[in-house]
Amino acid sequence: MLAIQPPTPPSNPSKTRKLTPNLLPCAIKHSGPISIHPRYWAPTTSITTYASANGVNKPGQKTSTSYFRGRKLLGSHVPLPSGYHGLVLSKTERVLPVSLANDARAGAVGHAELSIVEKLRRMEGEIPPTSADDEDDDDKGGLDEPLEVKILEEQARFEEVVVWGHETPVGEEDEFVRGLGEWLGFAGAIHAYDDEPKQGKAAT
Repeated sequence: MLAIQPPTPPSNPSKTRKLTPNLLPCAIKHSGPISIHPRYWAPTTSITTYASANGVNKPGQKTSTSYFRGRKLLGSHVPLPSGYHGLVLSKTERVLPVSLANDARAGAVGHAELSIVEKLRRMEGEIPPTSADDEDDDDKGGLDEPLEVKILEEQARFEEVVVWGHETPVGEEDEFVRGLGEWLGFAGAIHAYDDEPKQGKAAT
């Protein structure tokens, strides 16, 4: 499991760094901030006044233009849905104390998350599937065992991502643009609670 913590020492929440990740259509073996001269990377942003043929840019939407090694790039600003924000995280070697990890599993982590944790641990072979034949098989442990929780430290936040394309803006069929919407929809579904009975079905 992973736990997200604010920077150490914690900064003023109102002064949290705001960044905009850029996804370039080329292979660059680097992920993180860079110090670059404006001569080589100086995007200009304009407001779209017409809808693009591929449907990703609509009137009033921001579009960026830049050049990278002589190639013209057009960037589509993909905002995160309302109620979501992105985090820029860095890995640490710190581990959440066992007592806090247990508290998270017992309280702060909901039943849906616990179910996911259990499924993941079953997939990894840490605990066997529950059945009538193996109720006495406890040699592989269970959910009451200490669970190591690695800590990720928050470095910045973002509200949108700029996805760049060669010569033309990326469309809704772009794997990143499509994946972002699908993943958020999937995440919302697995963490939702459906306590009310389905319409049209008799209660049992």
